[in-house]
Formats: sequence, structure tokens, C-alpha cells
Amino acid sequence: MQTPNFVPVQFFDATGLNQQTKTLFGSITSPLSLLFSPGLINPQYMQVSTSGLQVTVDLPAPFAILTNAGIVAQAHGVVDNADTQSYEVDLTSLVPATGSVTAYIIASLTSIYQDPFIVTGPPAGHPDYNPTFQPSQQQATKQYSIAVSAATAAPNNMDAFILGQYTLSAGQTTLPAIDTAMQMATGVAVMMSKAALNTIRIPAFYAGTLPANTTLLLATLPYQVTFGGNFAPSVLSCLTAPSVQCSFSVLYYPAGSSTAQTIGTITVNTGSQSGSFSGNAMTMNAGDRVAVVGPNADSGIADVSLSLVAAIYTGQGM
Repeated sequence: MQTPNFVPVQFFDATGLNQQTKTLFGSITSPLSLLFSPGLINPQYMQVSTSGLQVTVDLPAPFAILTNAGIVAQAHGVVDNADTQSYEVDLTSLVPATGSVTAYIIASLTSIYQDPFIVTGPPAGHPDYNPTFQPSQQQATKQYSIAVSAATAAPNNMDAFILGQYTLSAGQTTLPAIDTAMQMATGVAVMMSKAALNTIRIPAFYAGTLPANTTLLLATLPYQVTFGGNFAPSVLSCLTAPSVQCSFSVLYYPAGSSTAQTIGTITVNTGSQSGSFSGNAMTMNAGDRVAVVGPNADSGIADVSLSLVAAIYTGQGM
């Protein structure tokens, strides 16, 4: 953690004060980036409507995003000295001439300036008084906000996040209901949990095409936990669907053992972007390890995201 250090007879200008403010802000955001994984906060509050190829996205509080830098931002629009939670996105330019594409509606971090005031300069009699000084309007507050856009390339889900997606085909003029299956909600970061939540979330992500037999996740459990039947509410998704059905293996290593036991599978069907979990409920002890290993043959699946969720016992978390 960092804190500003002021010294006697130190002269401060706007640059120095802004830098010290950034130091304090960094001390606040750093723990958030360590304790929580980036994603959407309260995504269920998002509202979407369409007219033709025009998409209206409303992001009222308590909707927010948490970036990998630990910055939490709610929707305030993208225009200085204004405040709105409603955004308009036009998908017309993304409709292909032939075939089809996936268009992603994306929420990304931005900033605007608010609270305007007039800088009048030092008054007459002040040592810094300048009779030729011209008053100017400035803004007192830099406000983190959310920008909403559309693109055919998926965002990184670090400081820009998928709100939903549409499949656009040549000649299309209207839109179906938005597909929100690829939303990634924030959660307690790997091996960091709060007793009040009574859950531990172990995330994993592989960027690019997943090679055969890749270990997607390997984690040592800090608490006694119970995985529910079919690992509910765990989720696995991908940005590029497999060209053939593929299966991930969920493995269990007792503490002190290098011998794995297969305790479940995650199946992703051909053309699907989400996985189906299977496995019996199981309790593991502190020190046990859990792993998820990818398919034993190349399937074309790419950009795989996993959140493995288990219940913990009250009093064991932070």
C-alpha cells in the first residue's frame, strides 16, 4: 500500500496534487484486483431493447464492471458534464455482405469529467495576481464510467466485457433477443473467499486454440469444500466452439498424493459455446488438489473460460 508523503514548505500545484490522489486511489484498487476476478457486477440489472438494427442498452445501478486493475465503474455515459445510464449502439455496419458474423455488445472502461467550475485566478493583492488572466471552465471530478460499443472481435474480459451477442447474417434488418450466455460475472479470486459468501470460485482462462491434453486448471484447496452435484453452479464457456464434441476431465488429488482420480467431466458439443458438467457431489479437504484437463485430441475449441464453484463452511473464509 502507498500513501502520499508531504514535507514542510513543500509547494503544490495541480500536477502534484493529482499525482498524490492517484497514489491513494491505487492503494484502494490494488486489493480489489487481488481479491476479486474481473467481470460484471449485478449483470441481471441490464436491460436491452431493439429497433431494427439499433440496440438500446440500459445499465442502471447497481450494475457495474470490475476491471483487472481493480477499478469499479458504473454507467455515467461518455460525455463530459452529463450523466446517463442509457446507450445506443447501431449494428448496421456489422451486417456482412455474405455469410454471417457474431456481433458482440461490449462494455468497456472509460472516464469523463464532471462538476464544472470557473477558475478565476488569484485575486488582486495576491502575489500571483495577473490582471491579464482569462477565467476558464474546468471540471472538478474525473468520473470512471462505462462505454458501450459493438464489434465482431470478442473483448478480453479484463477491462472490456461481453454484455451479449447477436448472430448477423447478410441482408438482416432486425434483431432477435440478445444472447447473454457469454457474460462473465465477477467473483472471489482464486483461493480468496469470504465466509459470508459461503462459496469459493476458482477461475481459469486459456487464450487461443486449446491444444490437446492441456491442464486448464490446477489448484490446491485452502479449506474443506463441497462440490455440488454436476458441479453446480460452475460454468465453462468458449469464444470459439469446437468443430467436434470434446470433453474435459475433472480430477481429484488427495493431499500428499500425485495419483489423480477422475470425478467428473465437462462436455462441449459441436458448435456449442458452453459446457455441460457431470459428476456426483463430493467433499474435499484443505490441502487436496483439483484439476481440469482439456480434451485428449484437438477439437478447435478456443478462448476457454472456466469458473469452478464449491461451497465452504462458515468461518473458514477471510
